[in-house]
Amino acid sequence: MLSVGATTIKRWVAQDRLKCVTTPGGHRRFERAELERYRQVLGGQSEDVAFQLLEDLLHDSDTYNLQSRLMALRGRLGRWYQVADVLGDTLTAIGDRWEQGTCSVAAEHNASRRLQQALWACGATLPSSPEQPVCLLAAAEGDEHTLGLSLAKICLREAGWASLWLGSPTPTKVLVSAIKESSPSMVAVSASAWSGNAEILLRHCRTIASACRNCGATLVLGGEGAWPEKPSRGHRVRSFAEFATLLSR
Repeated sequence: MLSVGATTIKRWVAQDRLKCVTTPGGHRRFERAELERYRQVLGGQSEDVAFQLLEDLLHDSDTYNLQSRLMALRGRLGRWYQVADVLGDTLTAIGDRWEQGTCSVAAEHNASRRLQQALWACGATLPSSPEQPVCLLAAAEGDEHTLGLSLAKICLREAGWASLWLGSPTPTKVLVSAIKESSPSMVAVSASAWSGNAEILLRHCRTIASACRNCGATLVLGGEGAWPEKPSRGHRVRSFAEFATLLSR
């Protein structure tokens, strides 16, 4: 009914965008009226854009064309964090296609590379100032996925923040050293769905949180990884709209 895969539906539920009832056996049950409501919310616009971006990423090799589409989408939606959430759905759709065997690993990697290049080019058009607060951006230890960080980077730039890019791979010891050396105002760490070991991520989270506490930095945990839902210090965000709200505070 919504023309998306199961992974996207799970993501929307986790973000509280789509309501459901979970059975004792762990199955999600949706009322048809709720699906109709959300389809009206989408208005056919957001998903049409996500689908077009998906086709561009997989079949159009022109990075400049992709950059132009992203800028046009920014003009249409109003803010980069809104674009970032649409792109999140697009990336999830690429993952769905990979799981279904209709998208190769090479195509997925090429799409990710070109999207990252286009995002950095778009971000370079935004103004910056030496007086901006700084956010340290890093992937969780062992996680190679950095597209979420690229989306966070452009959201930060638009909100008046500078960013210090560590990217991946980022061993926790290296991240802690960088926090001590740079004393950022914020530390944002991303873990993709591939980081599914909750015990390991909890251990990393505690170490990073301690370093943030020592320098007074705000810790933000993002991505689909198995971060603790309610960390003892910091914030767990599941959408760029949540991230933007946090930045505005």
